[in-house]
Amino acid sequence: MSTIYSDGEVRSFRLAKGLDHSTVALRKVFLQEWNSLHPSTPWRNNSTSGSRLLAEEKAESRLYDPAYRRDYQHIKDNLSCGNVEEWDVTTLVFALKYSDALTRSRSSRGGRRILSAVHQLKEVRNSLIAHASKSAISQSKFKRNIDVLSQAVGVLVTNSDPLLEKLKTLKNETEFLTGDIVKYKQWLNDDYKNLLLLGKDLERFEEKNKDFRSQKWFKYASSGSRSRKR
Repeated sequence: MSTIYSDGEVRSFRLAKGLDHSTVALRKVFLQEWNSLHPSTPWRNNSTSGSRLLAEEKAESRLYDPAYRRDYQHIKDNLSCGNVEEWDVTTLVFALKYSDALTRSRSSRGGRRILSAVHQLKEVRNSLIAHASKSAISQSKFKRNIDVLSQAVGVLVTNSDPLLEKLKTLKNETEFLTGDIVKYKQWLNDDYKNLLLLGKDLERFEEKNKDFRSQKWFKYASSGSRSRKR
């Protein structure tokens, strides 16, 4: 028997999808900040770029501090590979807020706004996804946190970025579509069209049958009339 999800559980999933969109924004702003500070060595999503970032980390960085090194190993591994498409939120937050390679970008007004937005995204993720007591949230909490995500993402990307429209759609959509539901709706639509075609075919058949009966009656009537004349 298939699981029936409550509205609260569906909202939790939609919020997680909103965080996926927000993670894309974090990747975009990291590339923007890196390329702005390192125009001669733009980020290439490879280990060479990753090595350049790690080379700028100081000895006291938590990536190398013996007291924290084990806990931060997965972040270091992600940074080392250099492919931002594979970085999780934790790695992206570290790169934007704590990496020595982006230190200069954090002192500007724009840099401080980025840090604030990163903090907002991290708080939503931690409180409602990573450390949530259950996988269901109320409608008011969902809308409030989608608004927080939209505001934060609006700081990280341009106003025309499609991520903002995706978040708006998530907030306002009234259906929870899956691949199976879309297929089922298509099947119903196709079935309805087939019924309409069948109805039209029956109408044409009835018309032809009516014409046939009329012609048969006419022939019968004509034959009877000739017989009477004889």
